[in-house]
Amino acid sequence: MRFANADVLPYDFTNLADTIGGYSTELKALVKQLQRDAATRKRNIDMGFYQLAADPQNPMALPGPLSSPPDMDFSALDRALPSSRLRRTSSTRAVWLV
Repeated sequence: MRFANADVLPYDFTNLADTIGGYSTELKALVKQLQRDAATRKRNIDMGFYQLAADPQNPMALPGPLSSPPDMDFSALDRALPSSRLRRTSSTRAVWLV
C-alpha cells in the first residue's frame, strides 16, 4: 500500500500518548524533587551542618540556599493533555486520519 495514493492514512498514537504522559509525570516529579532538595538545603543551613563539616585547614565557601520552585497546579496541564483520550482510542483500534 502506498501512502501517497491512499484515501486514509493509518496512524497509531499509542507511543505519542505514552510519551506525553511520561513527560507530564516526569515534570511533576521533578518539581517535587526540587522542592524537597531546597527544603533539605535550608534545613541543613539553619542547623549549621555545613559550618560543622567545614575544614578549618582548608576553608571553602559555604553553600547557599537553593531557590525552591513554587507550588504549581498541574490540573490545567492534565486537562490539556490528550494522552488519556489518545491511549483509549489507540488501544481499541487504529486511528485513521483523512
